[in-house]
Amino acid sequence: MEELLQKIMLKAYEVNKNTKHTVCVYFYGHVNQIEIYIYLNGWIADKDEDIKRDVYLDERTDNKELQEILEKLEGLEMKENV
Repeated sequence: MEELLQKIMLKAYEVNKNTKHTVCVYFYGHVNQIEIYIYLNGWIADKDEDIKRDVYLDERTDNKELQEILEKLEGLEMKENV
C-alpha cells in the first residue's frame, strides 16, 4: 500500500507539472484517509472537481482501488502528451 501511495503522490505532481490538469491529493491522518480531486483542464475558482476519489487506508482497503487511481492519473498524462 505504501508504494502505491508514493506512486500516486509522484504521479499527481507530474500531472500538475506536465499537463494543464490540476490534481490535489489530501491525507487526513486522524481518519487515515486520502482524497484525490482532479480538475480537467485546470483548477478554476467556484468550479467543482471533475473527478473525486476518497479511500480509507485501513485493513479493509483494497490495493485495487489505489491502483485504479494511479492508472487514472497516468491516463491523464498520456492523453496530454498525444
